Amino acid sequence: PVIEPAEVSALLRKHACVLVDVRDDGAEQACPDVARLPFIQLVSEPEVVVPQVAKLHADGRKLVLCSQNSERFGKCGLLGTMLLDVFGFDESRVFRMAGGFVRWREFVEGDPVLHAQEELARALARKGEEEARAEAAKAELSEWEEALRRSGDPLLSGACGGAAQAAAHLAELAPRLLALGVEESLKAMLAVAARKRVEERGAWDAVVLEELGKRFSSKLGALRAAHRELAESVASHDAVVEAALTKLAAARDRAAAPAPAP
Repeated sequence: PVIEPAEVSALLRKHACVLVDVRDDGAEQACPDVARLPFIQLVSEPEVVVPQVAKLHADGRKLVLCSQNSERFGKCGLLGTMLLDVFGFDESRVFRMAGGFVRWREFVEGDPVLHAQEELARALARKGEEEARAEAAKAELSEWEEALRRSGDPLLSGACGGAAQAAAHLAELAPRLLALGVEESLKAMLAVAARKRVEERGAWDAVVLEELGKRFSSKLGALRAAHRELAESVASHDAVVEAALTKLAAARDRAAAPAPAP
C-alpha cells in the first residue's frame, strides 16, 4: 500500500512506524533516525542485512519504505515484495511512501514541528558521535599514561630492579615503541641502557633514555590536546542540542495554540 507523508507524520508522532531507506549505501542521508536497508545489498549480500530485517520484523511497527521517488516497480516496490514474500511480513505492516524522500522532504520543510524534531535528532546524533570520539580518545590517553607509569617511568628512572625486570618492561612497551616509530638502532641502545643501574649509566645511556622520554612526552601531549579538543567539541554540541530543544518546544507551542478568530 501507498501512504501519504501526512499519514507518516501522524504515525511517527505516535512512534507507530519506522522509516526505511532502501536506497544504495552511497545515497545521502535523507533524515536522521531512519533505518537503512539498501535493496542492492539485500540482493547481493543478504547475510549482511538479514539481521536488520529480523530486527524490523520483531519491532512490530509499520514499515514505511522510501527510495528517492518510491516508484512502484523500482527498488522500493521490489524490496516491499521481498519483505512480504520472502521474509513473511504481514501486508498490513509494509507501506511505500508516496513520492518517496522527495515528497517527504517537501512535507518536513513545511511542518515546523517535524522540521524542529529532525534538527534535534540530527544534533543528538552528532553529539553522540563526538562523545564516542571523545571517549575513545580518553581511553587511548589512559592506556598510554598507564604504559608510561608501569614500564616507561621505571626504565627512565632506573628503578627496574635488575636486568630481567628491565627486559620485561621493554617487552611490555614494544607495541608503544612501534607506534612511536622508534628505530631498531634506538631499540637496541635502549635495551643496553635500560639494563644498567643508575650509577652504571654513562652519558650516552642518558641521551638514549632522554630520547625515549621525549617521544613519550610528545605522544602524550598530542593525545591530551586531541582529547581536550574533542571535549570542547562535545560541550559545543551540548549548546546546539539545547538550542534545538528550545526551537522544538516553541514549534510545539505554536502548533498547539488556538487559531486566531476570524
